[in-house]
Amino acid sequence: MASNNIEHSIHEVPLEDHVGTGDKHEKHLGHNDEVNVFNSAVEEGNDGLKQRHVTSHGHGLSQHEKDLELLENAERIDLSQVDPAILKRIVWKIDLVLMPCMMLCEFFQFLDKSSISYAKLFGIEKATGMHGQEFAWLGSIFYIGYLFWQPFAAFLLVRIPVKWHLTFIVCLWGVILGSMAACKNFASLAALRFLLGMAESAMIPLLGTITGMFYTREEQATRVGIWFGSVGPSQIIGGLIAYGMYSLKSTVIQQWQFIFVLLGPVTFAFGCYIGLVVPASPASAWFLTPQERLIALERIRANKTGTATTHFKWNQVYQAFVDPRIYLAALSVLCASIPNGGISSFGATIIAGFGFDTKETTLLGMSTGVSETVAMLVAVLLSRRLKMRALPAIICICVAIIGAILMVGTHNKNAQFTGYCLIFWWATGQMMFIPLMQSMVAGHTKRSMFYALYQIGYSAGNVVGAQIYRAKDAPHYIPAKIAILVTITLHAATMGMIALLHKYWNTRNAKRTEQVFEEENIEFKDRTDKEIPSFVYPY
Repeated sequence: MASNNIEHSIHEVPLEDHVGTGDKHEKHLGHNDEVNVFNSAVEEGNDGLKQRHVTSHGHGLSQHEKDLELLENAERIDLSQVDPAILKRIVWKIDLVLMPCMMLCEFFQFLDKSSISYAKLFGIEKATGMHGQEFAWLGSIFYIGYLFWQPFAAFLLVRIPVKWHLTFIVCLWGVILGSMAACKNFASLAALRFLLGMAESAMIPLLGTITGMFYTREEQATRVGIWFGSVGPSQIIGGLIAYGMYSLKSTVIQQWQFIFVLLGPVTFAFGCYIGLVVPASPASAWFLTPQERLIALERIRANKTGTATTHFKWNQVYQAFVDPRIYLAALSVLCASIPNGGISSFGATIIAGFGFDTKETTLLGMSTGVSETVAMLVAVLLSRRLKMRALPAIICICVAIIGAILMVGTHNKNAQFTGYCLIFWWATGQMMFIPLMQSMVAGHTKRSMFYALYQIGYSAGNVVGAQIYRAKDAPHYIPAKIAILVTITLHAATMGMIALLHKYWNTRNAKRTEQVFEEENIEFKDRTDKEIPSFVYPY
């Protein structure tokens, strides 16, 4: 095992060489000179802190407090003195464990919530007696459940460790999804879609929080791009499943039931896997050695956003709602989500409306996944090259705007389908918004409020998005396509406004000449961005 090799390669240095009477000494950690920094403190941080420290309420320390305790009982590590190979090894270990989990979370979330679109192709409306706008309401009611649960999701995001929060909701939505195969009417489907929306509503904040706890600002855009980019492959797999449904000849279950019977149990099993492998924080990462955990915590110090805490702070709620960016973020995601609301439920119907038959529609549906995957890759590469978050997203959204124009302004089915594929470049805006929001807001409660308003905008936009596809506008849905063009343009504009505001604040802060005292380890003490003098706003 790699971790054992690390331990065996540590050159022990006497404690007195590193600890003075109030003096701080630099530590140089190399391949054969990795310092054993306060091993007893580290081990206590993982196993003994809960026994050694008790709060006034009689409860053990939270994970956030354990992280801080670990740092305060160990000498501060100068990362510039750490061998780059060791830093690379730590990042690789984190990637190896966390990235597959987060990718599959996003993969299953999109595939599971859009499964109703494939079921529509194979007769779910006729089988359950739906008529008129009832199917459109199945698209909307998912996001009504999403919207309803947001205040509770925001509170639980602070109160429950992210590991167990994530495990529970994934298992729950797997059970709900599988149960949809047994539905006989619109009412039962609507009830389960509402519950499915509730279960999935905390996914993006949880994945964003995990990304912020383990990765630096420079790494976050790439990692979010990777796990958010799993939406593209999920569309490809969804198309393959739909093609399999097309070929299915079974007397046991109907064609439309197959996707729920398949995805429900698989999602539940994946939820159980999350509980086994995802750690609560870098300080409790089972795949890192004690020394690597300290370095992992030190790596994210520069983010100024710390790790997750389970203390809900009302003063941070106030700070969130007087921050103009929270409303710009909500408006931006509202505009981005209106296209998503219709596409997730009507994607297959839109393609069929161009003039393709059922078999062609199931196969062409995979093309949108390829387009979105390419868009995510372009956005990530631009972000790394330009060292910016908003501009790469705005560039990609402009491609989506061209796609929307093609859908509205042409009558050739191939040109319309090309435009439809290009529209999926708009999703890069949502993808880049996640690392932007994680790094632009410090304070766990304040950030949870940002996520709550973001999710409210997301769910409200999706509710509206499903309703703009009216039965009377079928099969071309021209008003809905015009709405997509308008809203993604506004999405790009609001992202630009946030970036300009950040640039202004950074310029203003840089002009300050007075020196401001900053307490030790302030980055891990759950302070907001306005309370950290050295905070730099990303754009």
